[in-house]
Amino acid sequence: MTRLSPERLDEIFRATLELVATRGFSSTTMDAIAEHAHCSKATLYRQWETKVGLVVEAMEQLKPDVPLPDTGTFRGDLHALVSGGIEHVLDSGQLIIAILHAASQDPELRQALHARMGSDEHRGEVEQLVDRAVARGEIQPDAAALPYLPLVFLAPMVLQPLLADEKLTATVMNDYLDATLIPLLGLRAD
Repeated sequence: MTRLSPERLDEIFRATLELVATRGFSSTTMDAIAEHAHCSKATLYRQWETKVGLVVEAMEQLKPDVPLPDTGTFRGDLHALVSGGIEHVLDSGQLIIAILHAASQDPELRQALHARMGSDEHRGEVEQLVDRAVARGEIQPDAAALPYLPLVFLAPMVLQPLLADEKLTATVMNDYLDATLIPLLGLRAD
């Protein structure tokens, strides 16, 4: 396996995700990614055996490399996370829709996404914030809404591009979380 610079990897990941968002997963080929990223197909195959592997690793790179906020409250941490660390993800609705659609059609992609991003070692930022809030006693460990947390959090990122003309912003996302997730977890939104 060759070593690509972090900058080059970032260019390839961006090109990959842009193509998946605009063309869809099944219509995005390694040839198209190579052309869009200005590299050879051989370069891609030396680094990733399959398109699935490349797309899953590129999706993983959407996660910001910033420390989790620690404001002392779940709501404060959640708002800080949305406003700071993941605001760029809020604008990824078309990509998320494309990936979700592709994963529903492609068992290999679904399995790879789950193995890479759904494992305990890759717990999402929100789940980590919940773990801390449970440890502080702020959220009950058996709160009925906990199993639905990913759905509640992901819904506006997927639905906003489909149902609204305006872009999903951190302010809108935080208002949504105050109206949905915060009360579902038995917390107050003040």
